[in-house]
Amino acid sequence: MKRTVFVVGAGASVDFGLPLGSELAERIRDGLDKEFAAGSNGGPIREALTRTTSGFTGEHYNAAAEIRGGLLLAPSIDFFLQSHGDRPRVVEM
Repeated sequence: MKRTVFVVGAGASVDFGLPLGSELAERIRDGLDKEFAAGSNGGPIREALTRTTSGFTGEHYNAAAEIRGGLLLAPSIDFFLQSHGDRPRVVEM
């Protein structure tokens, strides 16, 4: 029996309603903009982190701020994560 392998590009998931990496980066950046907005008590990211056992720490905040700024220059979330693979807290966030 021969086996068949299908190689599908990253954009194939768009037909199923999932965003491209560049659109996902934009969504994350927009969410972090709201999260860090002046006068904000925090948004869904901070809310989710406060439910974890370790809670929202300064390291989380710094990593989120780094992601927010870094995604302005990154062509996609995949590229950003690959270029920050040596930063565990950034990858976790």
